[in-house]
Amino acid sequence: MSSLVPEQHKFVMDLILLFNEIDKQGFFISPRELRRNNDPLPCIHCGGINTVQEMLVKKGVSWTLNSRHLNSLAIDIVIFTQVGDSYNLIDADEYKQFGDYWESLSLENIHSLRKGWDGKDAYHFERKV
Repeated sequence: MSSLVPEQHKFVMDLILLFNEIDKQGFFISPRELRRNNDPLPCIHCGGINTVQEMLVKKGVSWTLNSRHLNSLAIDIVIFTQVGDSYNLIDADEYKQFGDYWESLSLENIHSLRKGWDGKDAYHFERKV
């Protein structure tokens, strides 16, 4: 059994609380990328890039080769409001309330707005180990 299992379990239990809070406030949730594939790329013309994570860093989509998505300790949560028949993304600054709630659940929980990413990845919620 992996030593990450207890932390992954705590992470998921806190996610359930966060999802309930978002729903309670009338928003809609679209979870993304709880587990990031980091398999080797079968491309010999990729400029020395060997894994999916390396490709994401090179493209500027990820900032680290040690993403917590690789260990199922991070998730991107896209939150929508409903206006009539349309679903609209909430603004990055509207994530602050959910980031505050997330971090109140555990000292191990981190929301991206606290990491100084200036709202570039407001969707990102993680658990440090």
